[in-house]
This record gives sequence, structure tokens and C-alpha cells, in this order.
Amino acid sequence: MVNKQIYFLWATVRPDMFLETYKIWINNQIVNTEIITMVAVATKEQKDKIDSFNLNRCFVTLVDKQVGYNYAITQLTKILNVNDNDIIITVTDDFQAPLGWDRFILEKYENFDGALFLDDGYQDVNVKKGELCITLGCLTFSALKKVNRFVFHPAYNHYFSDNECYHNFEEMGILLDTRDVDNMKFSHKKGTREKDEYDKRYMTWWKEDKDTYYNRCKLSLKERLE
Repeated sequence: MVNKQIYFLWATVRPDMFLETYKIWINNQIVNTEIITMVAVATKEQKDKIDSFNLNRCFVTLVDKQVGYNYAITQLTKILNVNDNDIIITVTDDFQAPLGWDRFILEKYENFDGALFLDDGYQDVNVKKGELCITLGCLTFSALKKVNRFVFHPAYNHYFSDNECYHNFEEMGILLDTRDVDNMKFSHKKGTREKDEYDKRYMTWWKEDKDTYYNRCKLSLKERLE
């Protein structure tokens, strides 16, 4: 198996939930590849809390608290400078990794350079075209540069950017659909927990982001990546 560095890019406003999910990802490794985690947070209190966890190779960046998830992730992708074959995963507090996730992903990149379409447990794996969404970004740094470092475009606050992400990766010809192999589900747990103040704020962006999506669908790929 080719040795590659894995980077977690993680935007959070929930330090305790971040830690809980982080431990699941780390504990479910079986190859034990070293992980470098880059975290974007909205307040100094959140940064201090995560720093206090003393996690190995975890670096926390404070971004503008008035903006949404996509802006925060893009701040991380814009400062990233790693090897072209290194693997970038945009982890969130709501996504849990299955046992052996690291070997599964590393094996897919043995002879592939691009983005993986991972099974999030709720999209029909038999549907291969249409209104699909990349809810969990996983791509090489080389692929990230091809899409101008946009995984979830900051034109959106929170919603529908994962739909555009699918369209961009698919049109670029860099997407490998792995959802119907090996039963590897990266489960999205958002619907299983009680909504908090942040969820309620995000919901105020739904219509705006929906309108943004349909307007941006009219743009060319080149224009969407500007």
C-alpha cells in the first residue's frame, strides 16, 4: 500500500462533539496512518477548548464568526500546501467513520488520483446521476487544485454546496463512486441528535442557499470555480 499523508479539514462550532467524533475516526483506523487535523472555529473560546484537548498534530484556526461552514472550510483549503498525492477529507462533527476506513480509502488511491464518492448511508447507492451530493469530501491535493481549492463553494452559507460539489467533480471527470462496494458507510448522524442553536441559525439560510444553487446551475464549470 502506497504511503500517503491524510489531512482532516474540519470546521466546527461544537468542540465537545468534535472531540467525540475525532476519537471515532482515530480509533477506527487499522493502518494507523498519521493524521494531520486542521480545524476552523468561530470563537476564541472554541479554539482554546480544542487546544486544551492536546490532540496529536491538530492545528486550530480562528475564522470570522459571522460566516458559514463553507467559508470556514475554504479558509483551510486556501492555506493548504501539501504533496499532490496526499489525501484531504472534509470531516464534520456529524460524520462517523466505519472500522477500517483508512485502509478502504488508501486502497482506492493505489491507482487513482481524484475524488471519492463515499457512502453517507442515506443516498441511494444505485442512483448514479441526477441530484446527488458529496456530503463528505475526499480527494487528493492534486484534485483539490484542479477545482481551484473549492470543495464546498463559499458562495453558499451551508446548504446545497454539496450538490454543486457533485456536479463539479463529475464534470471535471475526477469522481470515483465507491458507494456500492465493501459496505463502507460513513454514517451521517445529523438527523439523530437534537437541534441546537447553530442548526436553527443554519436553517435561516436554506432558501438563500437554494436560490444560489439554482442560479449557479446556470453557470459554466469554469465560472463556478472562480
